Amino acid sequence: KVGFRHVLVIGLAGGAAGNLFQMAFHNIWGFAIVRFVYGAFFCAVIPALNGMLVRNTPSDFRGRAFGLNNTASQVGNMIGPGIGGAIGAAFTTHVIFAATGALLAGSAMLAHRLTETNRPEAAAAGITQAK
Repeated sequence: KVGFRHVLVIGLAGGAAGNLFQMAFHNIWGFAIVRFVYGAFFCAVIPALNGMLVRNTPSDFRGRAFGLNNTASQVGNMIGPGIGGAIGAAFTTHVIFAATGALLAGSAMLAHRLTETNRPEAAAAGITQAK
């Protein structure tokens, strides 16, 4: 009912807020609760992306599109911990949460902007709003 676009943007924005709120807690229970809420928002991102991929990809290209999506995801899963570790070695843990929150907030804004159907660049790229 809500649409993949809205679920994606809300999931990314909620994930960004969850990462930023994790900086405020210094006890395990508060941190665990915020981490759970972060996970509840962020778990919507992959299904929304997959749904948008199905709706906006021609059927003869869909397998390749899912392959490219999975490759990008795996590269991120490989590189992300190294970058997080480097940031953590140079700065405090709070900086990791702030950097991740900022990246997710930027991703939410980018997803919102790029998936708008009334924008000329979205129409020119053939991007339609998936509902």
